[in-house]
Amino acid sequence: MRAVRIDSGDLAALAKRVRRILDAGGLGDTGIFVSGGIDKGTLTELAREKAPIDGIGIGTSLVTSSDTPALDCAYKLQEYAGLPRRKRSTGKRPGPQVWRRYDRYGYMMADVLSKATVTNAIH
Repeated sequence: MRAVRIDSGDLAALAKRVRRILDAGGLGDTGIFVSGGIDKGTLTELAREKAPIDGIGIGTSLVTSSDTPALDCAYKLQEYAGLPRRKRSTGKRPGPQVWRRYDRYGYMMADVLSKATVTNAIH
């Protein structure tokens, strides 16, 4: 494992906690990468906290003008290779579901957003 990614919560505190866990497990060379709504203020805070972070992903704040609102959202994987997958985060509940639609040749056509959990994906 080359690195772990932290994308929400108190990034500095979580990075410190993850670093301790990695080091205790003999994974001192494993890096920590953070992302998720990072801006100039976040960078300042991470530096002030001396967070043990090896890489930072900046997206929205880099490509969006500060005077133009941006929708910060996450797209969570629900299924892969026919098996259910779900990321669980402390204090968060699953939100709307996205179902991928495919054409008869197996190419992705569209995503359908639903408020309720549906037992079968739309194909």
